[in-house]
Amino acid sequence: MKNILFFILLLIGFDSVFGQLTQKIIVQKGTLLDNVIRPDLLYYFSDFKDGQVFYRVKPAVYGKFNYNMLHDEIQFLNENGKKLAISDYSDVAYVLIDNHIFIHFNSGIYEAIESGKKSLIIKRKCNIKEIGKVVSPTFVSHGSNIDQETNIVVNGTPKTINTKREVLVKIDTIPFLYFEKKIYLANDLNKFKKIFKKSVEIDQYINSVPVDFNQIDDLKKLTTFCNSL
Repeated sequence: MKNILFFILLLIGFDSVFGQLTQKIIVQKGTLLDNVIRPDLLYYFSDFKDGQVFYRVKPAVYGKFNYNMLHDEIQFLNENGKKLAISDYSDVAYVLIDNHIFIHFNSGIYEAIESGKKSLIIKRKCNIKEIGKVVSPTFVSHGSNIDQETNIVVNGTPKTINTKREVLVKIDTIPFLYFEKKIYLANDLNKFKKIFKKSVEIDQYINSVPVDFNQIDDLKKLTTFCNSL
């Protein structure tokens, strides 16, 4: 898969910034989150885009696709325009949507940014955090309804919403490096040094080419440099 991704990424290129999109909403029992979260926080693309699912064995499948960041799934429109999700990734090599490559790894969806000996991939999460609480990032269970069984999760513990609550919806963009069938968090300079084991060379690069670890394009260039060592 790595060779395929490298070839495709060379063709399409990439340039983006880690967005800081947020929204405050009121949720209560029965709230359907899909209906109250802004589309730019719910979906990666503004609408469903032309795309292809590339399989390892079967021929590619064409259609209209989008990445749902709340449910962490690739969705597509069927012949009746109904939204469905890809459920079986056992033979999927990658999904190409509007010149963006998405891969499935460890039950999650990642965008492939730069391929090489160690590949840069990005995880985007639509997180929901109760306002006024000092808690770790809050995630919504896959059901996406706020009811007696579908909860907001705080510190890994489900919480039933029986009253109105104000919550903050936020997109977290997290960079990882993928190699040897594992992923490693790569959101600061020390992590790059530890992963590539080239501290002196990386310091020299940083001194000549400043890197903003919130800029995907900067991380892409740093990854390309590190892979060349």
